Amino acid sequence: MELVAARISDEQVEVTLADGTGLIGLTGTPDEIVALCEAMDETALLAGASDQPAWVRTVRVGTDVVRLGIGSGRVRLIVGPAS
Repeated sequence: MELVAARISDEQVEVTLADGTGLIGLTGTPDEIVALCEAMDETALLAGASDQPAWVRTVRVGTDVVRLGIGSGRVRLIVGPAS
């Protein structure tokens, strides 16, 4: 997973992530984006330590919920609506 773009506008942060399936766009507050980055770091560390699939963290970013997981030494990411 890679951060390919970020933009700050009107108290919101827009980020674009690239993973093995394509590009993912998220918009949230600075605090939500910081929480997402911390969750991504934690998940990446765990991915290298375990081959067992598991969901590690769930983070709300704007109107979306991001689930981060591990499996086969890789980070998995699912984004869906918060409600």
